[in-house]
Amino acid sequence: MINLKNAMKAYNEMQDRFSAKVNAFQKKNYEECNQRYSEAQKAYEESLTKLEAEMQKANGKARERTVDADQVIRSLVDYEKELKITKTALEGTKVTVNFWNQKPAKAYKYCMMTTIFSAKFENGSWRFIGAKRDDMREWRISAELSETAKKALIIKYEMRY
Repeated sequence: MINLKNAMKAYNEMQDRFSAKVNAFQKKNYEECNQRYSEAQKAYEESLTKLEAEMQKANGKARERTVDADQVIRSLVDYEKELKITKTALEGTKVTVNFWNQKPAKAYKYCMMTTIFSAKFENGSWRFIGAKRDDMREWRISAELSETAKKALIIKYEMRY
């Protein structure tokens, strides 16, 4: 007859050692992942503060028809989703955005000013070019598509019809 008491004891010890190793591995990976996330969060916050400073500088003392950093980021993400083409195809595309595209009333005698910003898609992400206060335009987004983006859009629409 085989004594299973020792075998069960050894098996339980092996299970405990294995689970301890797994827990240590998971904890190490969690800490490593958490560190990467905090580094990415720090880089995001640094770039956001730089962008906010640029937008405040462009807005100047204006209180109406201004643009903040969140609007810049949201508009670029929305534009990228709206096109529905790959990031490699977007490479080289330049976008100029005017949030406040409206015609003033005929009785309005002054020149309406708004904040307009530009960005370019390079190396897989949007790069902020600059922002300025300028006359009100009638367009919302003016894009200079790269040749690859034009081809990708043509292929996308040809596949639909």
